[in-house]
Amino acid sequence: MDFLCVFCGRPVPPPVFLAQFVSHTGSNGRKIHLPAAFDYIGSMRRQSLFYFITWRHRLGYLACLSVIFASVSQAAFASPETHRASRLSDRGRQAVGIYAPVPRVHKARGDSLAKWVQRIGANAVVIDVKDDRGRVTFSRELPDAKGPQHGISPHIADLVQSLKAHDIYVIARVVCFKDHQLARLRPDIAIIDRRTNTPWRDRTELGWVDPHSQVARDHIVRVAVAAQEMGFDEIQLDYVRFPVERAAAHAAYPHRKERTPRHMVIAQLLAEVDSALTIPLSIDVFGLTAYNPGDADGLGQWLEYLAPYVDAISPMVYLANWPAKYYEKPSHAATYRLIEGAVRRTDERLDRQVLVRPLLQGFQWRADQWGPRFIDNQIEAALDGGAHGFLFWNQGGSYRLLSTVLQQRAKKASPEASPEASPEASPEASPAAVPEASPGERTAP
Repeated sequence: MDFLCVFCGRPVPPPVFLAQFVSHTGSNGRKIHLPAAFDYIGSMRRQSLFYFITWRHRLGYLACLSVIFASVSQAAFASPETHRASRLSDRGRQAVGIYAPVPRVHKARGDSLAKWVQRIGANAVVIDVKDDRGRVTFSRELPDAKGPQHGISPHIADLVQSLKAHDIYVIARVVCFKDHQLARLRPDIAIIDRRTNTPWRDRTELGWVDPHSQVARDHIVRVAVAAQEMGFDEIQLDYVRFPVERAAAHAAYPHRKERTPRHMVIAQLLAEVDSALTIPLSIDVFGLTAYNPGDADGLGQWLEYLAPYVDAISPMVYLANWPAKYYEKPSHAATYRLIEGAVRRTDERLDRQVLVRPLLQGFQWRADQWGPRFIDNQIEAALDGGAHGFLFWNQGGSYRLLSTVLQQRAKKASPEASPEASPEASPEASPAAVPEASPGERTAP
C-alpha cells in the first residue's frame, strides 16, 4: 500500500507515528494520511530553510503546519478512521473455521486434511506457518529460519492446493513476537530479562523478540509473503502484542529508542505486513480489548490504531480467558453476554469497517457448562453480536462436539430439515478435559 503526501503526491514511509492524526482512504484505494506532510516539511527544510521552489510548496508548508497544529490541539492521540477497502472474498466473509494443529498437518497427505475439515462441518481452516515456538513449518530457507527445527511440514503448499480444490478457505497463522527460535538465534533482538541480562522467557519458558526490532518485523513480513506465495487465502497474525504477564515487569526492550507507544509499534508491524501483501490480513486480539478502551492492558492492541491495516479482527473470546470479575458465576447466559457484547462492541468501535470474526472456545478447560449447548451458545452469541463467520480453537484438534453442533445447525437451516432435538440432548459423550489443549499462554492479563 502506497502512502502519499496529499500536497506533492510523493510516496512517504508508513506514517505509523502519525496515525494519531486525520486519515482517510482516497478514491484510488490508497491510504492517504494528511500529516504525512511531516516528511514533506522535513524535505523542504533540507532544501532551504526560508526559500521554497514554487508557490505550491510554499502554501503546502503552511497548510501542513495548520493541519498538524489543529490535530494536536484537538487530541494528541485521537483515533484514526478505520475505513479500508476490504480484500476479503465472499468465502472469507462467511468463514466457519477450525485450527489445525501442527501434528495433524504434518501427518496429512493428499486430501485427508480437506476431508477432516469437511467432516467437522467447517469451510475454513487455520494452519501454522510459524508456530508458537517460532518454527517456520514449511521451509528451512528463510534467512532467520534455518536448521532442523524448521521445515517440519514441507508439503504444506500441496495441502493448501488440496484444501482449495475442496472449496475450503485456507488461513495461514503467523505467530509474531513469541519466537523462541529467533530469540535463541539472535539474542541481540530478544526481549531481555533485567535481572539476568539474558533473553527473557515467559511462563512457558519460551523467549520473545523485541517488537521494536526491525529485524524481527522483517522476519514476520518474509514469512507472511512466503505463505501468500504458497497460495493461502489469508494471513492471520497471532501474538501480535507485547507480553503482559507478571514476569514481564522485568522485561527490557533493547531496540526501543524513543518513547513510542506500544500500540504504535504494533501498528507499524501491521503497516509493513499489509504493504507487502495482496491477500487479506487479519489479527487475533484479546477479547478484553473490546471492553477496555485504548491500550489499558499494555498489550499494544488499541483497536482503532490497528484496524486501518487489517481486513478482519478475531477477538479471542473463549471463556478460559476471562478474569473472575467478568465471569464470577459461570452460566450459559453469562457466556452469551460476554461473547455477544465483545463482538458487538468491537464492531461498533470500528464503525463496522473491519470484519469481526471471533475465536471461540473448542476445549473443555474452565468450561463448567461443557457440552453441545456450550458450543452452540457461543455461536449464537457471536452471530447475534454481528460476527461474520467464526473460528474455533482447540490446540489438540479435537472437534467432536463442534461437529455435532454444526451438523445440527445445518439441518435446522435446511428447508427439508425435520425438527431436531435440542443440542443439549445430544447422546454424544463430552470429550475428556485436556488441559494442554488450552492456549494457556493466550489468557487475559
